[in-house]
Amino acid sequence: TLAERMRAAGAGIPALYTPAAVGTELAEGRETRVFHGREYLLEEALPLDYAFIRAWKADEAGNLLFRRSQRNFNPLMAMAARITVVGVDRAPPKSPYWKPPAPKEELPRRTRRIREGHDGIE
Repeated sequence: TLAERMRAAGAGIPALYTPAAVGTELAEGRETRVFHGREYLLEEALPLDYAFIRAWKADEAGNLLFRRSQRNFNPLMAMAARITVVGVDRAPPKSPYWKPPAPKEELPRRTRRIREGHDGIE
């Protein structure tokens, strides 16, 4: 129901009917309606003020590409929010905010030579 309420807000729908929570304490005192013999509860849309999300890629126009589990709720939250703050793994190279990753320093390896026939215990 939470995701549906955010989806409705992002689509500009003020409220929706859902069969979830019908007949429970959550439904007491709230508007219900029967459609085709089944009772539904009226849920208001859930518009957000801010959404903090993560995306895999972005382009110069601000379009976002999501990968794996990022596709679950990030698009819904971005559409439902007035202001969306995005963390991007791969920003466009022309962006003034993009910096290439710093090269990793090679750490010296710790090695120990063991003589033949010696088990290393002294």
